Amino acid sequence: MEQVSSILTNILSIEEDHSSSSKNSSPQQRSSNRSSLESTDMSTPNSKKPQRRSLDLDFSSFWRKDDKEQAANISHSSSISAAATATSMSTQSSSAQQQQAPPPPVSSSVSSASYMADKLVEKVISVMVSNEVVDERTSRVLQERIQMQKQRPSLSIALMQTNSNELHRRNSNMYIFMDYVEKFFNWQNAYYTIGMLLIITHMILNPYLLTVVPLLHFIATTLVPHYMMIYQPDTNYNAQYWDVNPIPSDKPLSSYKVPQPAPLFSKEYFMNLTDTQNFMTLNIKMFDFGVWLTSDYLYFKNEQITSVIYLVCLGLMIGNLYLLPVIVPILLNHFIVVKLCLIFNIWATTIILHPTIRGTILEWVYKEDTRLNFQQYMNMFEDKLAKFLVKTPTVDQHIVQEEIELETEEPEENNDIKYVEIYELQKMNTKTKIWELVGFTPNFYTTNSVVRRYNNAISQIDSDSEDETEQVLNLSRKETLAEINPPQNYKFLDSIKWKIDYDINSWVQNNLIQDLVIIDDDEKWAYDVITDDVDDNVSINQMSMNEIEKMTNTEFYRRRRWIRKVIRMTYKDKKESSSAPSGLSAWV
Repeated sequence: MEQVSSILTNILSIEEDHSSSSKNSSPQQRSSNRSSLESTDMSTPNSKKPQRRSLDLDFSSFWRKDDKEQAANISHSSSISAAATATSMSTQSSSAQQQQAPPPPVSSSVSSASYMADKLVEKVISVMVSNEVVDERTSRVLQERIQMQKQRPSLSIALMQTNSNELHRRNSNMYIFMDYVEKFFNWQNAYYTIGMLLIITHMILNPYLLTVVPLLHFIATTLVPHYMMIYQPDTNYNAQYWDVNPIPSDKPLSSYKVPQPAPLFSKEYFMNLTDTQNFMTLNIKMFDFGVWLTSDYLYFKNEQITSVIYLVCLGLMIGNLYLLPVIVPILLNHFIVVKLCLIFNIWATTIILHPTIRGTILEWVYKEDTRLNFQQYMNMFEDKLAKFLVKTPTVDQHIVQEEIELETEEPEENNDIKYVEIYELQKMNTKTKIWELVGFTPNFYTTNSVVRRYNNAISQIDSDSEDETEQVLNLSRKETLAEINPPQNYKFLDSIKWKIDYDINSWVQNNLIQDLVIIDDDEKWAYDVITDDVDDNVSINQMSMNEIEKMTNTEFYRRRRWIRKVIRMTYKDKKESSSAPSGLSAWV
């Protein structure tokens, strides 16, 4: 830890030294360039040059300026403290020779220092972030976000701090608007709230005002104030009057002013920072309230309640598809009804949010008697709905149901119960004429199998090998059925064991190997043989088992299928389970 802290201290010290030196040099050079340009303009007052207005709509200049500002901010990165500002002010007034000298070449060292800092942060984050296990949908969304983030800059402390400062400098208008909204709903100024309600009422009754009010607001808050800044009225002339509009000056008294971000570490900047801190809690509370409100009704915590909500949503969808095409034309022909409803809702909501009325309502809501009354009404409604939807079985039906449950050993069929298969593979020893177990494998290992064909090709090439059972490619197999684990996220049913599938013709046809094997209906095996002793006019499938067993120089295999039921694991089973899936079991 001491070594890491020392490395961080060295990186930050290097970054601060270079940032302070770059701050000292760049403003002086800009001031010298500005003074030279002004002297040039003053020396040639009579020269007529075409002046560009609005940069001739050259929008690329904005992006070039933005890139330069961002690069300068990142190079200066970490933080601007009072000590660093004082140091830069003192070094600016040190000598006149430094004003004309070019800035020192510190960009490469600063960029390398910031690069090392970013890499160090990435390493720390990679250690801190845990490998949490999420569901498939969340994993897919996270992978999509990772792919999208590759197109953007990676996590950087310097870039984050720069963007954070720039954002806080420009958030004033948003927080002013939120203050007005809060002022409106909290009735802090009754005249303001009632006046806004009257304006909203007029806009609802006369929808064409929606095209007039925004333009009026734009003129009153932007164009007129900026015009009055240039043509300032005489305050002494109008000071003795109260209800007289100010008379602008005949001549422009000042230059135009373009809105600028709030200066860093100014009063407005710290107000924006404080509002950001406080409005974060609003987002946190809204998220927590939404989760608290819906956690018991959605997400199938209680499957019956969520199922009812699902059915209600489906009913509303179907009802809207059939009813809205009839209701909407009627409302459009009688649009005054919609207007009155909107006006009533807005006025009622605003009146309810009055501090006095709101306090009374909240006091009534949080009473214990209110909660008990609502609980009683909900229980009555739930009982009536349950009696209507669910029929209670009689005594005879209940007895019959218990007998059926006792008689049935296998669980009820559902989508979570599947069959898995495994093949028992055996090979005949040509010397002893005894079947030897190869193992239990998900591959039926017929002559068209890739592993079988490869091994046969290798055995033909290397015919001098003495070990006939040697295989180049080994099958994925187990010695016994007890060693076979279920597929991932499934478990075996304890009440049902492995069983032989006696319907051999069915699984042979499903796997399309009926032309490759010989079916023994008595023993329930599927045989296949590769031999050189058979004439071309005779088919292996037409020969009997005794004839095949008498052959020499043969490769003789047989297999049969075992099946067993598996069921999906619940979260409780996953916590209790500690055995990893083998992957040998295959789906039927």
